[in-house]
This record gives sequence, structure tokens and C-alpha cells, in this order.
Amino acid sequence: MMNDEDINIDDIDPDISEIEQEESKMSKRLIQCLAFYDFDITKVKVEEAFFYYKDFFHSLNFEIDFMSNNHHQTMVSLQKGEKTFKEKGFQDADGFYFLAKSSQRKEKTIDSEWDGYIDILHSVDPYYMCPKSYICFDAKFIPQNIDFWEKLALKQAEFSDYHYAIYYERPYNLYPHGYASGLGKIDPEKGEHKKEIKTWINQYAGHFRKLEPFHLYETGKLRNIYAINILRSIHLEQKIEEISLRQWIEAESYRGSLHFLDKNYISWRVSPNNIDRLRKELFPLGVLLAYNFDFCHAVPS
Repeated sequence: MMNDEDINIDDIDPDISEIEQEESKMSKRLIQCLAFYDFDITKVKVEEAFFYYKDFFHSLNFEIDFMSNNHHQTMVSLQKGEKTFKEKGFQDADGFYFLAKSSQRKEKTIDSEWDGYIDILHSVDPYYMCPKSYICFDAKFIPQNIDFWEKLALKQAEFSDYHYAIYYERPYNLYPHGYASGLGKIDPEKGEHKKEIKTWINQYAGHFRKLEPFHLYETGKLRNIYAINILRSIHLEQKIEEISLRQWIEAESYRGSLHFLDKNYISWRVSPNNIDRLRKELFPLGVLLAYNFDFCHAVPS
């Protein structure tokens, strides 16, 4: 995991425009995210997740600036949003999200800028988009160890019985939270290009959700290869050239290591230096949805 660099505004060229200065500053902010997929939207424990993550953000010294507690609802303060939840009850809540800033931040920020972002089903359109949840943090303000993310993955399992999760890193200016849905700007330095991201969103979201509204995520398939891949046994049991994915991973040390977090979840840890190599080995075998170009069709207009 990388540590973000401190940003010194004085180091930015004063001759460039204000927009370019802001873009330069944001590009230096490393955002770390965990996205969850493949779960039953009707069984998510929204109330329990809300109060846990509210306390969790505060335990990390994040102040929640804004929240929303229903699909496409206007952002409000945490106090107002929580009051609405308590008055109306959680039974009609289809999710929530928080935007938060770290108390450790020294630089001035605009209101919409965030250091922590969590979306629990808030942005899910049940007709167009398969369910997902994600949590993102500025790397400067959270512990830099794998245990932090793996424990968070297990905690989220208490609120939704998800079958797949990925950890990824992206600069703030490349819309890191949108990447969970296959949206956002493309970062060529990360080795995942526009075609792969478009293929993913067409398979997971737009294409099937328009043509087959009840199509859900194909359990057992991987979006791509990441530094941390949270899997279930069905992933490891699928066949890779006559052997299971588990056997394939364990056959070579460069393919990473498997860590059994509990009876349901396994963390496949991969060195960032080997991710591109593994992608090249696995994409011809149809395991990675982001590379199934022949299977994917254009989203109908």
C-alpha cells in the first residue's frame, strides 16, 4: 500500500490556471477503496450499517459533513439525516451515504471535497444497476496495513451477505468512488484501460440491466485482479485449465497468497508488481469479466 505525499500548494506553478492547480493537487491524493458486489439488496441491514459506520468514521477522527438517506435525495447534515431516519424508521430506507473530512487535514477544502466516502446501496437503481456498496478513504488518514481492509470486509459481511469484494487505489481526481460502478476517468498508469472498464460496466450494469432487469452478478467470476480480492469458495472452485483456481494460485508464488478470513471469506493477496502478469494469464481463460470482450455488447440506446 502506498503512502500519499504531503501536498504543498506553494510547489504548484503559479502560472497555471486555478482549475489546473486544483487538478494537480487532487492528482496527488491517493484514495484507497473497498467495493462489495453480488448480494441480495432486500436483505441489507441498513440500520445496523448506518450506526456502525457513523461510529467507525468518528473513531478514525472523521467528521461527517453530509449524508443522504434515500436514493437521489438531496444531501443534508448528519444531524438532520439521522433525525429523519429515527422519525420515519429505517424500513423505507434504501441505503445511505456519508461524505466526511478528517480532523487531521490541515489544508482548506471546498464543501464537496471529502477524505472519507461510504455508499451503502444509496446509488443503486434496482432496474439499471446491480447492487454494490463501497468505502473510500484518503490514504493519509487511515492505517496503512492489509488487516485494516480485511477486517472491514468481514464487518461489512454482517450487514450484507456479499459474495465478492475488491480493494483498489486511484487518485482523487480520477473519481475513485465511481470506479466501483465502472465509471470515472481512466488512469493509464494503473494498467486498466477504457475498453476493460467499459466491458465491465456493460456486463455488470448497463447491458444486462436494460435487457434483463433481473439478471444478477455472475457469482464466481472476477472483475479483474487487484491487490486484495475478497472471494468465496465458489471462486476458488472454478476450473482453470483442468485445475481449480485455488490450485492455480497455489502452484506459483508470484500468483499471490490465500488467507482464510473465516469460514465464508478468503482474501487473495497479490503483489502490485504481479497484477499485470496475472491479468495477462487469466483473461484468455474467461475468468475476468473486464476482458470478456466477445461476450459484451454495446449498451442499447
